[in-house]
Amino acid sequence: MRYNNLVRTHNVSLIIVLLFSSLILAQNKEDNFLSKIKFNAFLSAGYEYNFNTPSDAKNSLRIFDTDHNSFKTDVFQFSFHQDIEESAPFGFRADIVTGSSIPRAIRSAGMNSGDLDVMQMYVSYLIPVGSGLRIDFGKFATFLGYELIENWEGYNDNHTRSFSFGYSIPFTHTGIKAGYAFSNCASLSLFIVNGWDNAVDNNKSKSVGAQLALMPAERLNIYANFMTGPEQDNNDSNYRSIFDFVSVYNVNDLTFGANVNFGSEEFTSAGNTTAKWSSFAGYLKYRFSGLFSIALRGELFRDENGARTGTEQDLSEFTITPAFTLSDHIILRGDVRFDSSDKETFVKNSGYSKNQSTLSCNLIYHF
Repeated sequence: MRYNNLVRTHNVSLIIVLLFSSLILAQNKEDNFLSKIKFNAFLSAGYEYNFNTPSDAKNSLRIFDTDHNSFKTDVFQFSFHQDIEESAPFGFRADIVTGSSIPRAIRSAGMNSGDLDVMQMYVSYLIPVGSGLRIDFGKFATFLGYELIENWEGYNDNHTRSFSFGYSIPFTHTGIKAGYAFSNCASLSLFIVNGWDNAVDNNKSKSVGAQLALMPAERLNIYANFMTGPEQDNNDSNYRSIFDFVSVYNVNDLTFGANVNFGSEEFTSAGNTTAKWSSFAGYLKYRFSGLFSIALRGELFRDENGARTGTEQDLSEFTITPAFTLSDHIILRGDVRFDSSDKETFVKNSGYSKNQSTLSCNLIYHF
């Protein structure tokens, strides 16, 4: 089995290398449509220490930063894409990721190969109606939440991910989305997808979602998101639903952010009742100069029935992230985080604790 997995990973990697090489060669030919294809990359690596010194060497309830006292290449992303233009209404994007953290966590059911994953892969078409109706078909990152799966287009202000990012919302979707901008201040996107992190559907029904993006004032952006559908294996009756609200306000070198969501799912393994969860996260970042900034995050997460984390509990965390911009392409940042729960849920060197504190260092390279 291990040999077969290595063969599959090798074959996928070989295909990617050959495709990458052929595209680069094609770019040298003028007047070739492949010359419009763009290439970008993202690399994140780091080290994290857990002061609980957990007996299993794992950071409890973490999403990507799961390993204690270990150097890791979290992710390397290679992206090639052709952007939609007025003269070229067709486009596409493919993001290939590998590494020992992010690919393992985000890979979708029915589409993965060990530490290698196709994070996004979709085609796009801009229908010439009004301001333009954009259609994307394939696999794409979720529209829910404040934080994102870091990539060459952008990275989060904090190195570690919030509880909400890991347990409230999905990572990716496979399906179709349609987006239309009514003005510079309002747009609407609709989604029909397999569900949460399913490249291949696990039942006969689809999930639907919507995002309303507003800019009611200069420097203020608000996103109202909703998604619902049955997500359990071979079950088309028990719906999982989430309401998610995000706001971002920028003023000079200061950025404020907030994320609130409310989720529920009918008749989960947590019991013959409707499971509920909710979270609130607040964000603040101040850039002292072009070289140095500090980001703060505070969060509350309630898992009323234990359906999301495995334990009925109230979680909270506070994170401080100083960051140094070493160049246009290199960022060095630290991360000090304090987790707590009303239950003894965090593993320590012997037994369990209601608290967990970690210290990490992270290096990012992107172009």
